[in-house]
Amino acid sequence: MGLNLNPILRQELANLDKDTESRKSAMKALKSYVKDLDSKAIPGFLAQVFETKETNSLSGEYTISLYEILARVHGPNIVPQIDTIMSTIVKTLASSAGSFPLQQACSKVIPAIARYGIDPTTKDDKKRVIIHSLCKPLTDSLLASQESLTSGAALCLKALVDCDNWRFASDEMVNRVCQNVVVALDSNSNQTHLQMGLVMSLAKHNPLIVEAYARLLIHTGLRILGFINHRVRRSARFSASCIGHGSCMARAS
Repeated sequence: MGLNLNPILRQELANLDKDTESRKSAMKALKSYVKDLDSKAIPGFLAQVFETKETNSLSGEYTISLYEILARVHGPNIVPQIDTIMSTIVKTLASSAGSFPLQQACSKVIPAIARYGIDPTTKDDKKRVIIHSLCKPLTDSLLASQESLTSGAALCLKALVDCDNWRFASDEMVNRVCQNVVVALDSNSNQTHLQMGLVMSLAKHNPLIVEAYARLLIHTGLRILGFINHRVRRSARFSASCIGHGSCMARAS
């Protein structure tokens, strides 16, 4: 699916997958390219970035960070591309294999779009639509079977909830996030710190809505603590058996 774009752009994107100096130089050139980009050329730029991200395995967080720069520079002009960007974010999280730098890069894109995609002249109903467009794919991803996707989605949602423009989220959307994060916590006892971080942010910014889920969250928290205690006891028994076995071996020798 080769795209007929500026060959210099193509080369700089490819350089993101090379050594540190090449990557640093490429990012500088790409930032300059983004600043000079015509708004009509944004869809083609996004397509080229996506193609590069799919073929270059090492440069994921650097490639994704271009979306954040794009939002900062082009503001509301990025809004028509939110669905495309969110599709890429979800696919990236799903294939991240739990890479925190990559998840973190994705989490910086979301609040950047929420902040710069909305300006003082934006009507309130459009503000809600923008926040909804950012939030829904991530909220749905909380229920995914892939651990890297659910944890990455929680990190991205926390970043969105913590940004100023989260106040434009509808109560319905906030409720959906609460429902799904409770389910995510209840179905996964291994990786819960990112989901709990999301819960804490929701409790800070939407306390009245989160209060309705308090009993479920307490129940889930107790279950997780029980699971952790079980793991600790099992680990302690294993360590004790290893020590005992080692002592026996020492006496025998």
